[in-house]
Amino acid sequence: MLPQPARGGLARSSARAATPPPPAEELAAADSVALVERVRLLQEELFALVNEQTNRTLFVLTIVTVLALPMTIVPGLLGMNVGGVPLREHEGGFWLVLFVLVAMTVLGALWAFRNRGNL
Repeated sequence: MLPQPARGGLARSSARAATPPPPAEELAAADSVALVERVRLLQEELFALVNEQTNRTLFVLTIVTVLALPMTIVPGLLGMNVGGVPLREHEGGFWLVLFVLVAMTVLGALWAFRNRGNL
């Protein structure tokens, strides 16, 4: 015969073994809650990745727009049919204006892309 404390421990372990497992509905509910949370985290991660790519694309488009700005404003001003257009009578006026436009565009590009980590 076993001593008294050992018999009590045996009775408790058999009582635990006799406890029925949780119903399938509870397990399904717990699994669905965990699955919903996991899907939500995945959606947030995908949204962040798409948002970052969109921001990079808009940054590049903004830089291209800024670089094209002098090439649209200066010819528009010089193309007006009014008196007093600068360099109209100068022999190399066209090439001078073209040089200034290219220089402004190159300087703007160098300034915009001085930190390559931005792209």
